[in-house]
Amino acid sequence: MPFQIFTIPFNPAKQTFITDELNAFCLNKRVLSKNVSFFQDQALFYWTILVEYDVIQNTTKEEKVELDDIETQCFNKLKAWRNEQSEKEGVPAYVLARNSQLIEMVKQAMTTKEALKQIKGFGDKKIANYGDDIIQILKAFFEV
Repeated sequence: MPFQIFTIPFNPAKQTFITDELNAFCLNKRVLSKNVSFFQDQALFYWTILVEYDVIQNTTKEEKVELDDIETQCFNKLKAWRNEQSEKEGVPAYVLARNSQLIEMVKQAMTTKEALKQIKGFGDKKIANYGDDIIQILKAFFEV
């Protein structure tokens, strides 16, 4: 089984531990086991967490489209970006882009904002807000 180790620092300004990375990681995982340890390094406090997990497979109709290895990696990178962005904005991920829209971007290897305009539901506002980030991810996979 795969595992991941997190070291979570204490934020003295907010008087809490910073768990954003751990929470984002666990969104699509089934935690099989965890081992939690607390430690202090000089005046700094930390939790270290070892998480053993399985990835939860999402089998929605939208994701049954066949993607090759590169397309799958790109799609997963876009989903990770979307989830992180939606968490920052406090909105559901599908508000930024539905899986079907991300798949279309990947399948058509869209590397320009003009190409993004072809996607139904992806207008000027979304392109202005998210186009640069999306294009950067797509270019990393599809531009030579």
